[in-house]
Amino acid sequence: MAALRRAEGGTSVADVIPKLGITETFVYRWKTRHTGLEVSDLRERNSLREENAKLRRVVADLVLHETIVKDALGFASAVSRGGVGLRTRTGSASGAPAASSVSDAT
Repeated sequence: MAALRRAEGGTSVADVIPKLGITETFVYRWKTRHTGLEVSDLRERNSLREENAKLRRVVADLVLHETIVKDALGFASAVSRGGVGLRTRTGSASGAPAASSVSDAT
């Protein structure tokens, strides 16, 4: 932020970058991303990014835990066999042919 403020204050970017040890590309990239933002806005955004990363890790852990529990209880293998109340092409959960509503009267 200091580089942006100095550059916006009239100091040339070429004078700012050697003092801060950054590249000119870095300054312009920061300028396009952060122009108009205050330090408090940047802190809030960083805080939200950190919270989002934590929540993503929590969700990943929960999905992993759910997978482990399902595997331990045998749900994954039952689903792959077509069991556990899944409808098959024949229309019933057991795999037996569906009863016809039309009777064969001869």
